[in-house]
Amino acid sequence: MAQKVGIVFILLGAGLAALGLTYDGPFMGGAVASFGIAAIVGGVHSVVTRRHLDGRFKEISREHRGTSAVIFGITFVATGLVLVVGGLASVLGFGDELWNEISARPGASMMVVGIWVSVIGMGTAISRWTFVGTSTNWWQRLPGVILGLFLIVLGLGIFWIGRSLAVDPPAPDEILETALDTLERWFGGS
Repeated sequence: MAQKVGIVFILLGAGLAALGLTYDGPFMGGAVASFGIAAIVGGVHSVVTRRHLDGRFKEISREHRGTSAVIFGITFVATGLVLVVGGLASVLGFGDELWNEISARPGASMMVVGIWVSVIGMGTAISRWTFVGTSTNWWQRLPGVILGLFLIVLGLGIFWIGRSLAVDPPAPDEILETALDTLERWFGGS
């Protein structure tokens, strides 16, 4: 049932987005909010059932079960809430003000994104992926563990950059330059 409700909201969002593109945007806020509701429905379903369907190709589907499904569900709910708030702000005419508030605090925004990426990495790293109709060996889960650890480190890096921006906020033009300089120091070895 949750999948059907989610599909209805995705189709509604796609229809509103098409109308928004056709008529120069008045329906885009509703489309964003509709996609957000679909994400919330999927996230709540993952948390309640402790199963998160990640992908399906013919007879093979990858599911995340238990704690990892709850983690993915929480990230879907959080993403959905952000989309719903942004969509409703746009519909009510507060979209520009909301965006200005977010862009005025780039450090806080980056810290939230860093936490979000790290949580997704944690869910990916601890997930025991199962493929329907086959057994899952430890080496089949290894790519998920490696990807999860990479996402955790990436999220912590984004969080640290955001924290630096929050503690010592630069001028808006210097934000990207500061982030790129930090990444170059980390990966350039200097």
